[in-house]
Parts: sequence; C-alpha cells; structure tokens
Amino acid sequence: LKDEYNAIIETLNLQKYRKIKQTNHYIDTPDRYLKKNGIALRIREKDEEFELTLKTPLSEGLLEKNENISWRDFENLSERQIFPDGNIRKFLLILGVKVSDLKVLTSLCTERIHVEFEGFGLALDKNIYIKENDESLRYLLRTSLELQGYDVQEDLNIESGEQPSIIILDVGQDKSELEELKHLKSLQNFANTKFIVTTTMHEKSIILGAGADLYLPKPYEILDLIKWVEYFLKEC
Repeated sequence: LKDEYNAIIETLNLQKYRKIKQTNHYIDTPDRYLKKNGIALRIREKDEEFELTLKTPLSEGLLEKNENISWRDFENLSERQIFPDGNIRKFLLILGVKVSDLKVLTSLCTERIHVEFEGFGLALDKNIYIKENDESLRYLLRTSLELQGYDVQEDLNIESGEQPSIIILDVGQDKSELEELKHLKSLQNFANTKFIVTTTMHEKSIILGAGADLYLPKPYEILDLIKWVEYFLKEC
C-alpha cells in the first residue's frame, strides 16, 4: 500500500499541504487486562500536548473520559510506569484495575493531510509503526486485525482440531521456527491453512521451501500485511 499512498499524494498534488502529525500511545497491562474487559486506554500526543483517553463499555455504547496531562506525566508513565493522578486514575481503581501494572505497550504515529476536494473533505493518513520490540508489534498487529473484524488468537493448540485460515509466524535468526512450520504443514488440520512468515532473514527461498505461502521481510507496513490477509481469505 505504500506505492498507492505515494501515487495518491502525487496525483492530487498533496505535497504542498501541511502534514498534521500525532502519535497514539496505547496502554494496557502485560496480560492485556483492559482489552479482555473491553476497555481502551491511550495517550494522544499532538503539538506537544498530551491527552489521556479512557473508553469503557456500557450497556449501550461507550463511556469516554478525556484528561489533559503534562509531558512529565507521560514520561513517568512510559519510562517508570507511574500512572498520572486524576479522574481517570480514580475511575480505573473503581473498575478494579491495578494501575501500577499499566504501561505503554505500543505507539502509532499518524501523518494526516486534510484538504477540501470536489466539495468533500479528504483525509489521508500515513501510519508509522514506531516501536521495535516484538511484544509491541504483536499487540499492534492483533489490534489492527481485530479492528478489521478478524478473529485473532495468539496461542495455537494443535491438539484442539482447530483449522485456522491463516497463521502468521515470526521466524528468528536461528531459524528454529522453520521446523515448526514444516511440522504444521504436514498435519491434516492445516492442509488449507495459509502461512505468512515475517522475518529479518533474507533467505526467501529457504522460507518458501519450508512451506510458507508468503515471505514478508521486516520491517513491514501493517497495512501491507492486512492486505495479504484479505487476499488469502478470499482464496479460502
């Protein structure tokens, strides 16, 4: 999708417009307590200002609470896991959330161009994944896929008889995951499963030879991976 993005920029001559940059920092506990309970918590960083937002489910819709925090508050949370004082903290405690366990798990930077085009407002976003550790990447990837309406599971139980449509497998430099890939490909349960392999390895032929349906070198665009997921699901 990177080429399509650049093509739109060039075709509509959007280079001259100012890009509005904002970064969303997504917060949860290491065991995803908030997500499991339908709660969303994030800090939006824009124009050197920080806004903390909490969304909690109601019987109908969502309850949203917003609170401005300082740069120091953000630094204390992201670097020391010290959650800022305020109404949102109090509300989290009422909900039974252990605020000392909350941390910034991942961050997503968006560059937005907004213009009026043929009587309509046109907003074009470029999302940039800005964290590098695998835990953050998994969290961002899972969230992105679930927002598209996909059922995502991180733990695969081979003995359960499940038949997943797609398996996304990250292969490290020691290549140990390739043996797992070969084993899964040999099982009847996964005869129709598509395997997407993400890796920093450059041996494309080895990965495809092990049974991968797609070799996706890191770093990659999240939207590109979602595009491939959609493609493979149409084939299933």
